[in-house]
Amino acid sequence: APAPAGRYADLSEMDLRKACKEYGFTPGSLEDRNEAAALLEQIDGVDRMSLPDLKNEIKKRGYATTQGMVKEDLVQRLREILMWERFRLGELRRVCRVLRLQHHEVAQTRQELLQLLADTSWQLRGIPVWRLPSLIMAFGLLDQVDVLEAKSTEELAVLCEKRGLPVEDEPEQEVLADRLRSVVVWEHLSVPELRRECEAMGVSLEGLDGAGADTAQTGGAGYMWKGTTAADKEEQKELVRRLSDLFWQAPPPPPAGGLLPEDDPRYAEQVAAYFELLELPPTAGREELKKAYKEMARKHHPDKNLGSEEQVTSEFQAISEAYEALNEFMRRCGA
Repeated sequence: APAPAGRYADLSEMDLRKACKEYGFTPGSLEDRNEAAALLEQIDGVDRMSLPDLKNEIKKRGYATTQGMVKEDLVQRLREILMWERFRLGELRRVCRVLRLQHHEVAQTRQELLQLLADTSWQLRGIPVWRLPSLIMAFGLLDQVDVLEAKSTEELAVLCEKRGLPVEDEPEQEVLADRLRSVVVWEHLSVPELRRECEAMGVSLEGLDGAGADTAQTGGAGYMWKGTTAADKEEQKELVRRLSDLFWQAPPPPPAGGLLPEDDPRYAEQVAAYFELLELPPTAGREELKKAYKEMARKHHPDKNLGSEEQVTSEFQAISEAYEALNEFMRRCGA
């Protein structure tokens, strides 16, 4: 049965505070007690929603979901979004600060901060929604990524071979899925975005006439195509091919000689510094290392920090060095 209208409106200050605390916020997080009561009504309604309705409400607000989310996870996600939508501006800035989101300290509107939170949900899935022509395309891409991540290592290996991507002798499911996801994302980018990606990744644009460089125009939600010609499609294919060739290149060794020998007196200090750089405890394992690296590499990618390329490129290289060095450290330890 639906919750009675105004169920929270007549609560005492103490009872309203208790009700808010159950969901992890305080009445002070909102403009006034009426907003707090209205939010509690909304949150109560979430529990009674069906799985498809939960997904639809999250999608309608422009957030990506994680593959394999069950109803409990979706309920929690939608509750968070509803809270963010009603929080006063100062509280919304605090949320972004706690989540360590970029640009949260810059004076931004409520809508910009909410967009930042939504974009982060896509960033965690490895999908740069801000670079895609539309949100509709982003959700179609998300469906493809979900399908890829649900496949077995053997199935992913077959898909990699079909696309001409490398497959190791003992491949890891996550590595192959990441590889395929990158290619699928590139296939959805406009020619101008692909050219930017190539420049950021050090891929040569030699031999391309740049016909597709002006076929898109900037819009509020990314790039809106004016039209896609046969030449554009050919250039898009060629750019994706060149980017895909990067997977065949051996990763460059970490700068400054990489991880020091174990008998070097600076060895322990160096390892500790790498763990600190990736914001990991010294007890972290390989899975935690991979997760931390993926999140920080996406955050500091030059393509995501236009105008600060020099600084973030240096940070990106340091993060990559730390990841490679800690991988070697864990290999030496037999982890």
